[in-house]
Amino acid sequence: MLSMLLPGSLTSTQQVMCAKQEQFFSRADVAKHKTPEDGIWVTYKDGVYDITDFVQSHPGGAKRIMMAAGGRIDPFWQLYQQHLDTKVIDDVLTPMRIGTLNPDEPKIKDDDDPFANDPTRHPALVVRQAKPFNAETPIELLNDSYLTPNDLWYTRHHHPVPVVDPKEFRLSAKTQTSGSFLTSDMKFDDVASLTLDDIQQKFPKHQVTATMQCGGNRRAGHNSLSKTEGLHWSIGAISTAKFGELLFFFLQFSFSPSLSLTHTH
Repeated sequence: MLSMLLPGSLTSTQQVMCAKQEQFFSRADVAKHKTPEDGIWVTYKDGVYDITDFVQSHPGGAKRIMMAAGGRIDPFWQLYQQHLDTKVIDDVLTPMRIGTLNPDEPKIKDDDDPFANDPTRHPALVVRQAKPFNAETPIELLNDSYLTPNDLWYTRHHHPVPVVDPKEFRLSAKTQTSGSFLTSDMKFDDVASLTLDDIQQKFPKHQVTATMQCGGNRRAGHNSLSKTEGLHWSIGAISTAKFGELLFFFLQFSFSPSLSLTHTH
C-alpha cells in the first residue's frame, strides 16, 4: 500500500519510513559493516542501524561503541541500562535506523541479568537509577552526622557490583613502560600483586578523613537554567568517611621505590 503512494504525496519523514520498512537484512549482512569504509552497522532487537556518523560523538567514546560493530548492541545495553531510556532510543537511535532484520533470523534472548547479585541497599537512599545502581544520601540525613553512615553513602556505579572471593582477590600494581592510551598500544610491567591478607596485615595503619562528591552533584538545579545530560542529582551525592588500611604504602611491598606506579587493578 505504501509503495503505491507517490513520493510527492508524503512528508519527508513518511518517505524515510517507507524506505526503511522496505529494507530487510540478515545478521550476516550486518556483520559485513564494521569499519568506517564499509559503514558501521549494529542491531537492536529487530532493527538495523547505521551508526557510522555517530561513533565519534558517542558519549562513552568510540572504542566502546565499536565493540558492537557489525553485531548486537542488546547485550551491551543490558549492562549499561542507562541506554534503555526512551529518550535515548527515540531521539538518538531511531533516526539511524536503516532497516529490519529478516523475520526468519533466529531470535536471540539475553536471559542473564548482570545485576542479579547486587547487594541490598538501605531503603532511605534516594535512587536516581536502579541498574546500574546510583543513589544519593537523603537530604534530611546529610547533617545528622559529620561522618556519613556506610549504608547511607551516596552510590555511583557504571557496572554491576563485582562478586569477589576474598581468598582469590588480588590487587595488582603495574607501571606503564611504553605506548599510549590514545593509540591502544600500552605495555606494562608488574610491580606487585597483593592478597587481601597482605593489604590488611603487611602495612602500617593509617586513616584519612575525606569527603567525596560526585561530579554531577546538584545537576538537577542546573536544569532550571538549561538542560543538562546525565542523572538528575540533587545535593546528596556527597559523603564523608574515615578511609584506612591501604593508601599507597603497598609500594613498599614492591621493593622498587624508583618505579613510577601508573595503574592498579
